[in-house]
Amino acid sequence: MSAAFRPDGRVLATSGADHTARLWDVADVRRPRPLAVLEGHTDAVRTVAFDPRGRLLATASYDRTVGLWDVSDPGRAVRITTLTGYSEGLTSAVFSPDGDVLVTTAADAVVRVWDVGDPRHPRALPGLRGHTDRVLCAAFTSDGRVLATGGFDNTVRLWDLRRPDRPRPLGVLTGHQNGIVSLAFAPGGRTLASGSYDRTSRVWDVTDPAFPSEPLVLSGHADVVYSVAFSPDGRSLATAGKDTTVRLWDMRTSVLSGHSSPVQSLAASPDGRLLVAGSYRTARVWDLSAPGGPAPLATLTGHTDNITAAAFHPGGRLLATGGQDRTIRLWDLSDPGRPLSLAVLSRHEANVTSVAFGPGGDLLAGASADGTIDLWRVSDPRRPAHLTTLGGSGGSVDTITFVRGGPDGLLLAGAGADAVIRLWRVAGPGGPRDPVTLRGHTGAVTRLAVSPDGRTLASAGLDGSVRLWDLTGPGDARAVATLTGHADAVTGAAFSPDGRTLATGSLDGSVRLWDLADRREARVVATLTGHDGRVQTLVYVPGGRVVATGGEDTTVRLWDVDPGHAARRICALAHPPVTPAEWAAYLPADLPFRPPC
Repeated sequence: MSAAFRPDGRVLATSGADHTARLWDVADVRRPRPLAVLEGHTDAVRTVAFDPRGRLLATASYDRTVGLWDVSDPGRAVRITTLTGYSEGLTSAVFSPDGDVLVTTAADAVVRVWDVGDPRHPRALPGLRGHTDRVLCAAFTSDGRVLATGGFDNTVRLWDLRRPDRPRPLGVLTGHQNGIVSLAFAPGGRTLASGSYDRTSRVWDVTDPAFPSEPLVLSGHADVVYSVAFSPDGRSLATAGKDTTVRLWDMRTSVLSGHSSPVQSLAASPDGRLLVAGSYRTARVWDLSAPGGPAPLATLTGHTDNITAAAFHPGGRLLATGGQDRTIRLWDLSDPGRPLSLAVLSRHEANVTSVAFGPGGDLLAGASADGTIDLWRVSDPRRPAHLTTLGGSGGSVDTITFVRGGPDGLLLAGAGADAVIRLWRVAGPGGPRDPVTLRGHTGAVTRLAVSPDGRTLASAGLDGSVRLWDLTGPGDARAVATLTGHADAVTGAAFSPDGRTLATGSLDGSVRLWDLADRREARVVATLTGHDGRVQTLVYVPGGRVVATGGEDTTVRLWDVDPGHAARRICALAHPPVTPAEWAAYLPADLPFRPPC
């Protein structure tokens, strides 16, 4: 039912339904040797735990007792005392990192704390009360200051145990839909993983235990997640389930949390340093270049509803955001830790759905569900000047992007509810002209993206497809390819800086990377999953190695999509080494096979 290694790894303790615990010599893991059978319990031994010194073993049983054993000589283990006073069977036991405290959990919903500094004379300390159903598991941070407990009331509770004789509650983590059966802290104690009968694991940022962030939800197991464990460096998480599988999760994929509602817009600064994520009423500014990983810099407030659009000026210091409050706001991010509100534009009569700066930075376009696009001159962002209004369709205009039009001047592409893409010439002799129209989607167009060279337009739609259009001659634009594979509406599209890869995000919860070396034969080279729910928006971070995605699960995820990094990592983890056939199957065609590792 349980197993635990002695800290030096040379002895293994196991427990079972036969009322015993057993000790094994595993110095040679290929030839384990039995050392002792620990008898005395009258019911199944639920769990075993070594103290950090490896001299004491605790055995917790359904017989409502805990045995403390002197295992200094594991071949001659001696039971030195028994802990009693439980009204229900034991479910877990864990020692503090210094070995002076033992915490036990039981089906009576009480977490009991014992001073075992002198294991022959253990002393009961104040119990921890708060759970309303059976408590199943407990885990300490590496410094022993914080204890986490989880149970069948579907909560994880955090406790301050810096003074075990005076414990105090710190916070309650909710979200699991069934009992929590396993807990583990990552090294450093800032991250907590939980495993549950609801078939998921959750990863919580508990840097401030009183105000934990929204968790990262890991789905994939088909049954109870019985155990969770971090690697010593904290970079990987292992989860083991009743479905007979063990899953390994890369914790290095950054998850930016803090929003309390879905992330609906993203914008990356031209230098790749800043990322802005828009949600309900607020947008958060992140420093992606911080030495310890992405760090929050500021929160933009002022919008009174969802922030559905965001875009950086080509100079990187000016930001535009648009929202369901019908306004566009301009922000000075010269000092991103202290953003300044510059102007509020409020001509639209319905939600602002998309904003975009022209390549030179003097023009700003804002699209709305009222069916119009407004053009503004923002040479002086404190005093934007309205230039003109373009009427596109009989329905919402949901997405816009500027396109360098060559001899035809600067173009603006817009699309929305009527499934028609329109291309206006907005700079050049004569001002805006009647638009060129592109048709092909069978549902609303949700996102437009243009390649860096201006030759390809990608359109994503509610029909689940992505269409590629050749803009070499904008007046004679034509369809090149239709990309299918998403199982629901496509909500995001972005080209890599070199134009060779297109990232698409969908309400099916996935992100796909498409190789566009041959636009007519575009192919999927990777499918990224991890969001717990719909992908609402995405952006390529300048530099091309990272795709940022925003989700219905209130998180932003940063994905390392550099194929060279992926190849090196696969090579490093593969045992046996990757074969040429596997390399060709899983890595981009333009990355030549090299003998692995």
